[in-house]
Parts: sequence; structure tokens; C-alpha cells
Amino acid sequence: MEIHLLGTIGLAVDGTPLTIRSHKVRILLAGLALDLGKPLSPAVLADRIWDGEPPVSATSTLQSYVSRLRTVLREAAAGAPGRPGTRIEIVSQAGTYALQARSEQVDWHHFRTLTGRARTLAESGQDHRAWTLLREAEDVWQGEPLAGLPGEWAQSTRVLLADRKLAATLARIEIELRLGRFSDVVAELIALAADHPWNERVSALLMTALYGCDRLAEALSVYRDVRRKLREDLGTGPAESLNRLNEQLLHRVPVGNLLRRPAATVGRSAAHHASAPPSTLRSAPELIGRESELNAILDAARNPDRAGGGRPDPLTVVTVSGMPGAGKTGLALAAAALLRGEFPDGQVFVPLAAHAGGTSALGPETAATALLRQFGVPAQQIPLDPEELLAECRELLAGRRALVVLDDAAGPAQVRPLLPAASPSFVLVTSRHRMAELPAVRTVLLTRLSPSASRAMFRRLAGGGRIAEPEQAAEVTAVAELCSGHPLALDLAASRFRAHPTWTLEHLIRRLSRADGRIGELWNDLGSLEGAFMMSYRTLAADHQTAFRRLCLHPGGEFGPHTAAALVGLPVAATERIIDALLTVHLASEPAPGRYEIHDLISEFGRILASRTDPPEDHSSTVRRLSAFATDALVALDHTRSPRRFRLPPPAGLPDFDEGTPPDTPEWPDEASATTWLRRELPGFIALEGKLRADGNVSEAGWLSHVLAPHLDTAGLWHEAHQMQEAAATAGPAQDDPRRAAHALLDLARTLIRFARYPDAADAAERALALARRTGDDPAHADALSRLAELHGQIGDPATALTYQHAAVTLRRSIGDEGPLARSLNNQGIFHTLLGDQESAVRSLREALPIFRSLGDQRSTGSLLNNLGGIHLSTGDRKSARTSFEALLELDGGNLSEADLAAVRLNLSLTLDIPEESRLATELLNSSARTFGLLDDVRHEIDARNALGLVHRLSGNLPEAHRQYSTAAGLAARIGAAHEEQEARQGLEQVEDVIGTTPQDEGNGEQSSDRSRLARAEEATAPDLGDLTESLLRRDWPDPSETPNSKRMNSRSTQGDQN
Repeated sequence: MEIHLLGTIGLAVDGTPLTIRSHKVRILLAGLALDLGKPLSPAVLADRIWDGEPPVSATSTLQSYVSRLRTVLREAAAGAPGRPGTRIEIVSQAGTYALQARSEQVDWHHFRTLTGRARTLAESGQDHRAWTLLREAEDVWQGEPLAGLPGEWAQSTRVLLADRKLAATLARIEIELRLGRFSDVVAELIALAADHPWNERVSALLMTALYGCDRLAEALSVYRDVRRKLREDLGTGPAESLNRLNEQLLHRVPVGNLLRRPAATVGRSAAHHASAPPSTLRSAPELIGRESELNAILDAARNPDRAGGGRPDPLTVVTVSGMPGAGKTGLALAAAALLRGEFPDGQVFVPLAAHAGGTSALGPETAATALLRQFGVPAQQIPLDPEELLAECRELLAGRRALVVLDDAAGPAQVRPLLPAASPSFVLVTSRHRMAELPAVRTVLLTRLSPSASRAMFRRLAGGGRIAEPEQAAEVTAVAELCSGHPLALDLAASRFRAHPTWTLEHLIRRLSRADGRIGELWNDLGSLEGAFMMSYRTLAADHQTAFRRLCLHPGGEFGPHTAAALVGLPVAATERIIDALLTVHLASEPAPGRYEIHDLISEFGRILASRTDPPEDHSSTVRRLSAFATDALVALDHTRSPRRFRLPPPAGLPDFDEGTPPDTPEWPDEASATTWLRRELPGFIALEGKLRADGNVSEAGWLSHVLAPHLDTAGLWHEAHQMQEAAATAGPAQDDPRRAAHALLDLARTLIRFARYPDAADAAERALALARRTGDDPAHADALSRLAELHGQIGDPATALTYQHAAVTLRRSIGDEGPLARSLNNQGIFHTLLGDQESAVRSLREALPIFRSLGDQRSTGSLLNNLGGIHLSTGDRKSARTSFEALLELDGGNLSEADLAAVRLNLSLTLDIPEESRLATELLNSSARTFGLLDDVRHEIDARNALGLVHRLSGNLPEAHRQYSTAAGLAARIGAAHEEQEARQGLEQVEDVIGTTPQDEGNGEQSSDRSRLARAEEATAPDLGDLTESLLRRDWPDPSETPNSKRMNSRSTQGDQN
């Protein structure tokens, strides 16, 4: 009975194969057979079977696979009865599994036995017998090892086994050359050189064979070809041994002198080989913008971990990882140049060629051979056995204080076998792989360059003579922004600019901004941005490639796992495993736990691939699937905050989900997590609405605008809201859907009120009212009345506002919708207060308060507390008002938004004793004014500055009072807020009456003593807060847009009820 690994995996009895249908069971057989006789834990086997992503049920499923494999082995044993020593079995011991069999029963181990015996014979001078055994060993191979097995473990194992076969083949060819069979091996060596163009050992053997056949010109041509390829692909030259062989051929040294002869008496330990310390580092480029990363590498090299207790110190390994073209090699070489003198036993650079293009990465044995040769180990002393070779490499590093740069590693499996556990050496690995699997590794992650570093890099690479500074600073900034801080993109853009002397920066910017994108423009004769990305992309499994292309259709910004799942069309758990694969090769990044981002250049590359690879309907369904997820999630979130809010139903014709199952919707354990999720996803959802609109999906864009409206309003994203709501309001009539047009106009009117564009807001609200009446849409009718009430309240017409709000209350009572009714009552109370009818105001607020409490709506309870505080102020009860506002700050544990805090601080400042508490009042009001200014909330910034003017006037700081009143008057005049402008003008008159000056003479007022100014101020004004009480009452939070469970509040001025 035999096990075959070197070809199609399987069992055979007397040459007859036995069928194993399950590829998982075949992987189990391969995993056990490769480590014949070694106990393997279930975790190791599960990692091999499921490629590092075992399911939750892995343990029980593995037991099932073991049972099935044992059944197959028993059946095979039954087919070979009575043959001693042929039994193969799985042994369980101490929670592990081991495969028991004789080595000759597993083709891979039989191959190793034969090559080991051949090596021993060759070293003792028995070339003919060694050659026979190596031929026999090669005949054991029946094809590609582990043929047909999928997954990364199988692929990395295939590379390892193939590398060892190559070593045996080259050992056999060396013997044939020593036997004088030069012409017999030329054809085979030519084929090997084509398959392994960077393997200098293959090139050396081919040169020797050709020379032995009197084909000197061809032998020299091989050297020229390999030298050119090394320089073009790796930026390095041949090893000294190959250079020396070329010189020997030129001097026509006898061929016998070129052949390595076995030397059984020569010690093989490279650690005892005496040679000058090697220095093969390439020159380092000028480093720009990577100072912190460079310092991290230097610190790791100069402050290694210590073992203590008299034990040897562990090897220090730093990996520099990042997306393709991030400048990993340049940073490593810059660090190595600074550390060169601190590692006296050698400084070497070994290109591992994982992403060099057109070739496969070096296997561990090939890399070990290159490392040993760089340290001067003679070729005849390098072991042929792969395990001995790797041990020799580790032994060499363990005994030296050397600096080793392993560039462009494919992954941990390529590097780990080379490294000793303990050594004073320093190893710097560059890779697109995260390399987290290496033990005790320190990782330096390269992201995009800063804007300043990007500009500096482009200037340096483009050549200073063609860029005028500072005149062209804006153009340089534009190029740097188009390159998105990507070092390779900046290098290629500068290369394109240098290659075309007639180009201007403006012309380069136009080319980079063309519709066909930056990817097609960023290239030169040595490479391209697309090529760099493509090499990483090709390392992905086919299903991961599909997922990557779909993820690149995300319209921008970071995204979470649920958004990713909607794009990919898979469950969240499966999607996260795919994203982890993208993170491993840096085609995606994780800026925060559970938040993902794809660099915009990589995303553009992915979209280009999607357009080339996928049918248009796949692109469309991916975007629409994302749209469906976004609207579902936003509605779900809004429903938790305002379960009774009226919402339009989805429009007809929205896409069905794949297989009838909608994407997973996030679950938010609390309001804080919901708010954080929304804040991070909003930019992508806003961009998605624009993409839907640009693609002509106006119905979906309008629906997304509708469900986004309350969230955008709460977040203060009014510019973004205005653009999409205006488009939705226009699209409704165009699609003959007056009901949707009415609600879009209501959203638009609210946003226009935020901008203090009152005439436009009135037009939108009136149009919404007419459409609502025509369609019999009572909720929209009531909302339109409330919106008009809010508008008239803002422009200082509380009587008209009350009329509209009273009509809204009446209509809402008939509808029976408690939440909107309570908000309308709240607003109605505000307008009663503005008209001086405090009794009616209190009655309206008291009717609304139990409704909000029954709904558990803390947000609206806070609104009422604010309004009641205002009424207390208007009646002169500042103590009660202060109690209300301070309670309001504590209501939700301090989790108020910045806008809410600004409003509360403004209101609280009006309850303080001035001038005794003027310092506290000034701090509160300055904070409010700054916040309102940042939010573009001009109306409330005016209120804050009028309040500041009053506080400074009552405190005697008349110049500052004059400045605040002047600012308020100018802002009020700009937006047409007549009442606020009048308030500011009155404050200015009072200040000028006291100091006897006009704005032009304000400096003279500053020359008066503080004491006399204060005395005159107290004589001229009494501390009457009546003016600001009116401002306060217009600054309440009627219209909470959030739920009973919400901890956020919306500090806007009087608002109509939201949908």
C-alpha cells in the first residue's frame, strides 16, 4: 500500500489507485503524510484543511474526516492481506493525530531517502551510484505535488516540494558534468533557466555545460542575459561566483577546473568558514516623509529585546509592510545605510522576488543558498539536502552580528525557515504581506504620505528647474492630491513630467484628471501603477478577486463589515474573512477596529478591473444592493430613535436581494455605538446618493435622500442635504409622484431654514402644502403647516407662526399620531411665549410633557426643560430657569452633541448674575458662538453675540460689547433677521451713549478708566434680560428627530415637526 503526494493525492494498492472523493479528506491525508510519524494537533490540521479559516464546528468535523480516512485505510489494507509491514494507520495520542507508515510507502519520503543516500555517495566520490539514485528519486515524481488541492497551505507546500526537487535535479546535473556528459544536459538546463531566470546556480551550470561543448559564445550570452535580467527586474547584479565564472570562460580556463569536486574531508559548517564580512546593500534613495517609520526601525535595531537569565538574546526581526508601491524597499535601504556600521559581521541584501513579475518567488532553499553565498560560503560546502541547507543558514546567522535585508517576501513561510531563534543579528523584511505570523516580529506599516511630504517628493523627482516656486505651489499641490500620497504614483507622475519637456504642470493635471483615470496615466518604461497593484491582486483566490472588485465599487470613505457584506453579496462572517485576506496583502486597510478602507488609487484600479471582467449587470446589482442595505439600515436606526415618525414606503421597483435574503443590518447595543456607526458611514452613503443620481437611478436616489434627511439634519450636514433634497424635489414631479415630491420639498424647506434662506424655504413649504392637500396626505399636510410655523417664527412673526402651528396641532389630533402631536404642542408653547401669553405656553408644554415621558423620549423632555427655562426667564425667575438648564445638561449623562451644548450654554448664561458671574457667562457664550459659527448656524451665532454684547456692557467692557454688537448686526443684516438686527442696533446705541463715541471713535472709549465706564454703564442700563429672553425662546428644540432611546438632542431654533 502506498500514499502518493507527488502528483494526484491518493492511496494505491499494487499500483491500483483507491478513490478518495472528498478533497478535505485528501488534504487531511496530505497533511498527515507530509509529517509522517509526527503527532499533529487538531488546530494544525484544521489550519491546513480550512486554509487558516476553520469553522466553529472544526473539531467535530475534523473527527469525522479522520474517521472517514481510517475507513479508507482499512479498506486499502484489506486489499493487501498477509503482507507484513504494509499497514498504514492513524494513531491518536494525547489529543493529537499521527500517520504511521514506512517511509518508502509515502512517495515524498521515499524521494527524500533516495536523495539523502545520493548526497552521501556523491560526497564520498561515488558519482555513478549517486547519479543512479538521483534518477530513481526523480522518477518517483508523477506530476505537480498535491495536484488538485486548493488553498494557500497547499500552494505554499507545492512551492517547497518543487524547490527541493529542483535541488535534487541540479545535484544530478552537477554529477553528469563531472562525468563529462556536457551535451546530455544542455537542453534540460535551457528549460530550467527559462523556468528559473534568477537562479544563478542554474545559469552557472548552463554556462559550464555549453563551455564543455565548445559553445563559448552561447555560454557568455547566458551570462549577459542573466546580468541584464537581474538589473532590470531586481536592480542588482550577479553574485561574485557567477562573475568569476564568466571571467574564467573569457580566459578559457580548462573545463575541469570549473567543476565542483566533492571534498569529504572539508568541514561543511559555514559558521567556521573564514571570509571577509560581505556588504551587498544597494544604494539607498533619498527618504522623504518617512521619518517616524525610519526612527521606529532604528530604535528596534538599537534597542533589541533581551532574554535575560544568561540566555542568548532573541533575533530582532522588523517587517516593513504596506500597499504596493508604498516605498518599503527604499525605507529598508535607508535604515540599513544608517545601521551599516553597527553590524560588523556583514550587511547583505537578498531579493526574494515575490512580486517581481514574470517569475516565481524564491523558495526558502534558494534564498538560503543566496544568503550563504553572499557570506562567502563556497559552493562545494553548501549542503544539497534542503533541511541541512536551511539549518546551515540559521547556524550562520546565529553566530554573527549581521544586518540582513530580505526584500519583497511572499509571506512568512518563505522567511521563517531562514531565521534562527536567537542571534545578535538584525533582519529587516519588506513585504506586501502582513507577516504577523513570524514570532516576536515588530511591524512598521507604511500608509500614504502626508500632503507636505507628497509635495516635497514630487518637486524633488520632477526636477526643480521646471517648477517655479512659490508661483506654482497650487499646481504642485494639485498633482500631489491626485497621487493621493502614494509614493509610486508620485514617482511615476514625476517620471512622465520629466519625459515630456513640453508639458506644463497644468497639462499633467489635466491628464491625471481625465475620465480614463489616473491608473492609465501613471506608467513608464520600467513599470506602472496598474502592474504593481496587479501582482498583489493575482495572489488572491478567484472568489476573493471578485469580492475585491465589488468592494472597490464603494463610492468612497471607510466602511464597516455590514456595508462590505452588502457589496460582496455574502454574509458578514464570510465577508470579514475575505477582507482579512485583502488586509494581509494590503489591498485594504483597517484604520480602526472593524472599519475598512481601500486607498482611492487601489479602488480606481479595482473599478477598472470590474469594467473589464464583470458584466454591466453585476456592477449595477452591486451598487443597488448597497443602496438597499443603506436605506434599510438608516430606516432601522431611525425607527429605534423615532418609532412613531411617519416615513414614506419604499418606491416600487427597488431591486430584490440575491436569493431573497436581505443583507445583514447592524445591531447597535446602545445609542453611542449607533451614533458612531452613523457618523462613520454617512460620508459613504452621501456619496452613494450622488452616484445613484449620476447613474440615472433617480427613484433610488430620492428614497435614499428621504431616509437620510433626519440623520443629515441631526449631524448638521446641511450643505449635503440641500443638494440631494433639491434633486429629489425636482425628480418627484418628473416621475409623476406628487406625494414623494411633497416630502422632498418638506426636507428641503427644513434645510433652507437652517441656512436662513427664508424666502426659498417659504416657497418650498408652500409647494409642499399644496401637493399634500391635493394628494390627501395628512401627515405631509401637518408637516408643511409646522414648517411654515417654524419659518415665521424665525423671521420674527410669532403671530402667523402660532396660526400655522395651531392648525398643525388640530390636524395632528385628528390623525392620532402622538409623537408629532407632542412636538407641535411644544412648538405652539414657544409661540405663545413669544406673544407674551405665558399661561397658554405652559398649558401647551404641560400637555406635551407626559406624552414625551410615556414615549421615554428624553430628547424631547430636554426640549421642554429648555422651553420651561425660557418661560422662567421671561417672567424674571432666573433661579428656576438656571435649575432647568443645569438639569438639562445632566439629563443624558453629558452625551449632548456640540450643537446642543452650544444652545444650552447660551441659555444658561442668561441666568447668571452679571457682573458677578460675567467671566463664566463670557466663557459659555464664546463657546456657543464658536460652535454655531462652525455649524454655519448664523441665526444662533447672532443670538450668542448679542448676549456677549449684553454681558460685556453690564460688566463695563464697552469696547468688547461694541465689537460683539457690531458683529451681530452685520450678520443679521446679511440674512435678513430684522428682530436680531434691531436688538444689536439698540445695544450699540446704549454702548455709544455711555462712552460718547461712534464706531470710528471707539478707541477713545478704551482710554476711559474701567471704573468710570462701569459707573456710567450702571447708570445707563439696568440688568434687564428681556431682550435676550426673546432670543432664548426662539432657540429651543421642538422637533426632536431622535428616539425615546436617543441620548442626543438637536439644538436648533424653532422647528416644524419632522417626518
